[in-house]
Order: sequence, then structure tokens, then C-alpha cells
Amino acid sequence: MRLAIFSKADIIGAYNLNALLSNIKKLASEVTIYLSDKVFPNERGFQPVDTLTFCERDYPLTQLFPSLEKQENRNSNLLTFQELSAAYSARVVYMGDNITPACKEDIKNFAPDLIVSIRHDFILPTEILESARIGCINTHPGKLPYFRGLCTPFWAMLEKQEIAYCTVHQMTKKVDCGPILALSPWKLDYSRSLLWNTIQIYQQGINDLISILHDSSHTVCTISKSCNDESKARYFGAPSAEEFKAFSTSGNIVINEEDYQKIVEPFYNRFTPASPVLPHNGTAVYNHSL
Repeated sequence: MRLAIFSKADIIGAYNLNALLSNIKKLASEVTIYLSDKVFPNERGFQPVDTLTFCERDYPLTQLFPSLEKQENRNSNLLTFQELSAAYSARVVYMGDNITPACKEDIKNFAPDLIVSIRHDFILPTEILESARIGCINTHPGKLPYFRGLCTPFWAMLEKQEIAYCTVHQMTKKVDCGPILALSPWKLDYSRSLLWNTIQIYQQGINDLISILHDSSHTVCTISKSCNDESKARYFGAPSAEEFKAFSTSGNIVINEEDYQKIVEPFYNRFTPASPVLPHNGTAVYNHSL
């Protein structure tokens, strides 16, 4: 099976790909990973969003991963994008900040049997969705149809939901509206950060996605589905500065040093202890012996 995975070039995307690829290597004869790397205007320009974007994207892509990839005899629990490519013979295509004609042509030439989308920035056009022989599956970090749209873990925590969900669903032309294949619950831990909870929510959905892929490698149409009820749908956009302020005022944590250390540690060699360092801007990064 030729598998096309659409994901995001950030630390959550790396977590997701590590979990997925290690469990489906016998299913896919060829894998191409298409990584989006678009920083939207709402992801910069105010705190704590600047720090969150630094921790999710800037630090891993420009400092952490390049430094780790220079090490010899790597012995880590999690791999960088470059290391995942080598370990699983997967081609990685960096899409940048849009789906270019060249990228569309690349997907057409790859001719995927199955498309899987996990934390991808872009809405896949119909021509890409229709290029997959078996079908297209998305992993959405919110309970559909109640939490459609963007940053759904944020909105679930702002509403003080006890349980958050990751929805695995069939992709259609209309975003977040396809038949639901699985709902994976995660009990939100409000003593932990938004970033930490978001990673855990995705991991629950990926576990269900892996089971679906093993059970349905021939056709998505044979999977039992539930209706994505339009009458219960709510759509959320990206949070504003005021909404982030309300998030923090209500006692929620966006990101902190303790959580971030635990998030990045699995990428380091198991014998290398982490030493946290706070730079002048107050953003948590970590100093390790390289």
C-alpha cells in the first residue's frame, strides 16, 4: 500500500509521526510524508502565543532537531523528521506555506492508495482527496461535530470540559464533516499545559487510527461509521489575545518549563540528562550535552 501522510512540521507533528510510523511499517510498502509549515498571523504577535509557537515550532525546527541530527550513535525514544525518514524509508516533502502546483503534481505522481491527515495546516482540495484509491482519513483533536475547526483542545479546556476527544473520520470535500470512524477520549489534566494535553489527545486518536488501518487496508468504505450530525455542529476559529487571557485567568496553563522539559526529553539520547535553561525572553529551552 502506498500511504501519503499529511502532517505539520512542529513538535506535535513529530510526536504523531513517531507513534504512527512505528506501528504501521508492515502495512505500507511506500510512504510519503507531506509536512506543512505555515505560521498563520494569529500564531504571532502577542503572548502567550509567541511562546507557544516558539515551543511548538521554532525551537524544535531551528535548534533542537538540527542539533540532535548531528549526534552520532543516537539512542532516543523519539526521532526527528529526518531520522523518521531514514528509519522508515519514508520520503519527506516540505510543503512550505501553501499547496503549490508542484506539490499537487508530486502527490499525483505518487498515486497514494490511502491518505491520512494528522494535524495538517491546509484544506486538501478535491483533486487530492480523489487521488487516493482506498480513501482519506483525518485525525481531528476535538469531538465532532461539537468541536469543529481550529485549536479545539484550547476551546475544550476553556469550557472546562472533563473529557476531550480525538475524532478519526473519513474526509470529504467539507472540512470536519465526514462520517466518524472512532471517538477517542482523553481525561483532561488541568494541572498540565495546553501543549501537553494536546499531544495526549492526538495520541489517543492515533491509537484508534492504527487499529483502523490494520483492519481496513483495502477500503475505508467497509468501516462502521456514525453520523457527523450537522444539527449539533459548532465551529471554532483561532483564539484571540483576549481569549488567551481568559484561558489563563481561568487557571489554565498554556505552556510551562516543567511540561516542556518532559515533552522534549524523549528526543534526546536516553543517557543524556536534560538541563533546562531560560533565555532572556523567558521561553523554556533546554541545554544538553551534544
